[in-house]
Amino acid sequence: MLYDLFICHASEDKDLFVRPLAAALKNEHIEVWYDEFSLKLGDSIRRSLDKGLLQSRFGLVVLSQAFFAKGWPQYELDGLVAREVCGNDKVILPIWYDVDYRYVARYSPSLANRKASTSKDGIEKVVQNILEVVHPRGSPLIAARDILLEWGIKPPVITDEYWLHVVEASNKILGFGVMIPEQSSWDRWCFPLPPKGEDATQWGERLAWTAMQMKWVQTAEMKKISPLTHPDNVLDFIYSHPGLFETCTSFPKLLAEYAPQLTIRGFEGRLEEVIEKEYNKSCASSITH
Repeated sequence: MLYDLFICHASEDKDLFVRPLAAALKNEHIEVWYDEFSLKLGDSIRRSLDKGLLQSRFGLVVLSQAFFAKGWPQYELDGLVAREVCGNDKVILPIWYDVDYRYVARYSPSLANRKASTSKDGIEKVVQNILEVVHPRGSPLIAARDILLEWGIKPPVITDEYWLHVVEASNKILGFGVMIPEQSSWDRWCFPLPPKGEDATQWGERLAWTAMQMKWVQTAEMKKISPLTHPDNVLDFIYSHPGLFETCTSFPKLLAEYAPQLTIRGFEGRLEEVIEKEYNKSCASSITH
């Protein structure tokens, strides 16, 4: 698992600030490495800390009087500094908890020189400041992730390679009627995706539906969902995947191709109305022509 944030803090600051902050970040769907969330009975504290430091995109450092008086927070901060030096990327996000510039500068001029969020502004404002860095505006991946969360799907953090596969898959074309390389087309149970559009929200919507469709296609292949599958099993497959039922109602012709058994009266399930409507439309078109 990867994390968006590693929270580096002194235990004395938990009750009044760090624990409520961690909970607020979690409510914003930020993947947080926080000892009370991440450590389990019997875990090695040092190894777990090292793992959290290595697998987190950013380190949230809660600077306080207790922080500068203790050893463990300094160990964690050293790890974050080492990551910045090695990677040349901004990793450390400082928060001043009941301290000011002069106090921080007394212990670490380099930390005092960084723009920090302060607890005096309240947790809500601190969370907003963090979100602006962790979830930058205008990112199609963030838009896609938010849509998936709305559908009840919890995807990995946006730095996970999972998203590379989603982006690659979003450029595939429907794989029927033409001869194209296998890796460039979708398998069965694929449907047209939303257009990329011009802005991050539209592109994010395409990526979100791509991610969902990847799951439909993979499951259909694994469970051998075919025109020979019992209708009840096909309906269970459709109902159990977020977004698939709604997509089937939008593309009834493709649904009939993938699952012709559902067009038999009595086997349509909750798709009866849309299948009947498409059937009547097809009959009217045949009479006209």
